[in-house]
Amino acid sequence: METKKMLVAVIAFLAVVGGGVLSVAVYSGAPWPFFSTVDSESMQHEEHESALGIIDTADMVVIRDPGLVDIKCYVDGYNTGYRTFGEYGDVIIYYRGEGQNPVIHRAIIWLENNGDGTWSAPSLADYPSDLWSCVDGGVAVTDHTRLSGTFTMYSVGYAGKTVGIDLSMLTGSPSGYLTMGDNATTNNYFDQAVSISQGRLVSEDRIKAVAGFEIPWAAWLKLYLSKGYGYLEERVSNTLPCIVISATTFILLFAAAFILIDYIGLRREDENP
Repeated sequence: METKKMLVAVIAFLAVVGGGVLSVAVYSGAPWPFFSTVDSESMQHEEHESALGIIDTADMVVIRDPGLVDIKCYVDGYNTGYRTFGEYGDVIIYYRGEGQNPVIHRAIIWLENNGDGTWSAPSLADYPSDLWSCVDGGVAVTDHTRLSGTFTMYSVGYAGKTVGIDLSMLTGSPSGYLTMGDNATTNNYFDQAVSISQGRLVSEDRIKAVAGFEIPWAAWLKLYLSKGYGYLEERVSNTLPCIVISATTFILLFAAAFILIDYIGLRREDENP
């Protein structure tokens, strides 16, 4: 009888896990593996700690096929109230180039190449004018469909960052997104202004996936084996205690489920002697 009860519990557990994996696969729409591990702190909102709902070092992120998602940039999100992972707009995973790991950063604003050295930013039409500026040769550019010179955004993100870029750096780039990590300490520039993706907007063909949701701490063991405990302790010192607490809770819940099955079985035996 005990063996039968244990078998029922194991089958129920496997059914729940299998159903969960299948549901995630359908939601993702991306080929296996439909997740991405996070090994840097560029999206963190706390310098040395992880937080639920934020993309942190050692998290695993379930990704979505970009063809299934209407990507909204930070400016779009600000205009509509749409947020993901603690900030306005969507987080995308994009290709950097041959032999380089993809980048998981937030899409900040879409720039359309006008083909004459100027850029159009349609989402700025509904964005507060005091949160951006554009200056070319000392002259303010106020037409968001004819941007040139230095483009600057103010009070961006949870830390109120000021970020700018000389649009002449983008000469030859196709239309695409300006992108940036959320971390206010390590990422104070657009990716396109530094070596991450210098001079190259993230065009649609460079987008590998869109971040769907996080699985907290799921990549901890992988990073521990590849980079060492010190690497993790420096970036997310609270992760190991969180894993221990979560694992203990899971074991207790599983034990409680087994006890409940046993209790139901005893009740039935009492009712049908």
